Amino acid sequence: MANSLTGVALTAHGGGASFKQQHFRGNMGLHPHCRRFSGWFGLLTVLMVVALAGCAGSPPVQAMSDARQAVRAAEDHMPPTTREQAERLLDEARIALEAGDYGHARERAEEARKLAQEAGKS
Repeated sequence: MANSLTGVALTAHGGGASFKQQHFRGNMGLHPHCRRFSGWFGLLTVLMVVALAGCAGSPPVQAMSDARQAVRAAEDHMPPTTREQAERLLDEARIALEAGDYGHARERAEEARKLAQEAGKS
């Protein structure tokens, strides 16, 4: 006797295929619909990782340029200690950039830019 709603064979003594055999067959024991979802989910995961790695892995060329310009523009308005600090931050950013530590380079460049902009406002 078969149940028309589920397609599961109902037997009194287990004479037919078991529930597990009918619903969890195929690739890695997954139902065909689950395998399809699993493939899309895997592809989506890989694409997201690649996209995020691309953002974090790109050199902060624009941030470095913005920071240098901000420091140059505010040089006349900065006290000597602030100018030295901004130049030190730019040097640290350049060293991190050369070492391939783009996240650290971006952070230092942003700090130098903010420092220069604050000094330029006063």
